[in-house]
Amino acid sequence: MNMTTLERYKKYWQEKAMRDEISREKLRHDAIKFTERLKEILIKEFPVKKVVLFGSILEKGCFDEDSDIDLAVEGLPKDAYFTAIARLIMESPFDIDLKPVEDVSDLLKQRIAKGKVLYEKAENS
Repeated sequence: MNMTTLERYKKYWQEKAMRDEISREKLRHDAIKFTERLKEILIKEFPVKKVVLFGSILEKGCFDEDSDIDLAVEGLPKDAYFTAIARLIMESPFDIDLKPVEDVSDLLKQRIAKGKVLYEKAENS
């Protein structure tokens, strides 16, 4: 291989990496935008007190086609969990991971605490 072939090869892979990064960021942006719809379902159809977005979706460059949308909820009754997750999955083009805050480990609670609060019910409501 001569130098020009190596340079073309390198340029191709650099451009591909750039296209892939742009594609991942668009997917992440679309997923973040879609979380508004998921939040609305949760607060209108279930008695949740808080909805938090967390995980790879909040980190640039980490969300891809194999990622899911991680949502934590506070106040969701245990007997409503499977109905809620089924409702979200049926609505979403993305995989969903729904975590009731009351049932997660302390380590996961720390990760959730670093997330983005999408909804929090006012104390007097």
